[in-house]
Formats: sequence, structure tokens, C-alpha cells
Amino acid sequence: MSASLREARVELAARQELYVRHLLAGTLPPDIERESLRARGFRQSGRILASKRADGAADVCPDLRDLPDWRNFFHDYAVENRKDGCSHDDMRAFRGWLRAQPNPTPATIGWLAAEDVFAGERRAAQVTHRGRSELVLGIGRRVVWVTLGRWTG
Repeated sequence: MSASLREARVELAARQELYVRHLLAGTLPPDIERESLRARGFRQSGRILASKRADGAADVCPDLRDLPDWRNFFHDYAVENRKDGCSHDDMRAFRGWLRAQPNPTPATIGWLAAEDVFAGERRAAQVTHRGRSELVLGIGRRVVWVTLGRWTG
């Protein structure tokens, strides 16, 4: 392979990465006029790509949908991080990204704790899930949810 062909491929890869980053961020690359029809299509394509990536993550981790405002969180993550690997890898990286965000809500902290149990990184977590206090237990390869209530005995 000639040096000029290698250089052209490197330049093309860098340009593609720039376009994808702009697509996901909802911004326009420098060579597209702001008011053009191409610009509107570019913005819409970015939303579609981020939504498709979020759906892929939710397919491998259905509990993602239990996280309040999960689509917006995932979109912010997708803008900052390119996808390397499969949706499982993306989901693992998203958990790390979400954990590093400042001022997490109690719902986010609880969701992350439950996901740590599912990932086998901890054995138990007490969380509020769908308005109920629950204990999430990792027992071998199984995860058990136990609803906690008041003892009236």
C-alpha cells in the first residue's frame, strides 16, 4: 500500500470520526451551512443515531429503562464516548461514566447499586425500585429481588 493511500485513509477516518462526533452532539461540522437542508438532516440523523445506540444498550440491559431520564443520560454519554465493542461493552462503559457524574440522584445511586449486583461486582444492595424498598441479592448466577416491608408480627 502506498504512503499516499495510507495518508488518505487516515484522513478519511479522522473526518468520519469528526462527523460522527458532531452527529451525536447535535452540532454541525464546519463545512455545513447552518440553515441548509443538509444541516437539518444532519441534526435529525444525530438524534436517530444516539437513540439507536441507547436502544441497543437497553436491549442488553432491560433494567436501564428503570433509570429515570435514562435516554438523556445515555445521549450525554454517547456524545462524549465513542462506541468500542458491542452493546454489553457500551453498557459497562455507561455505568462507569454515570458513576463518575457529579451530584447523582438517589434513584441513580440505587440503579447503579442494583446493576453492580447484576454484574457480579457486589452481592447485595438495598434500593428503592418502582417506589418500593427492595433488597437485591446475587446468589450464584441468579439475582433475587426481595421486597422489604414492615414486620407486623
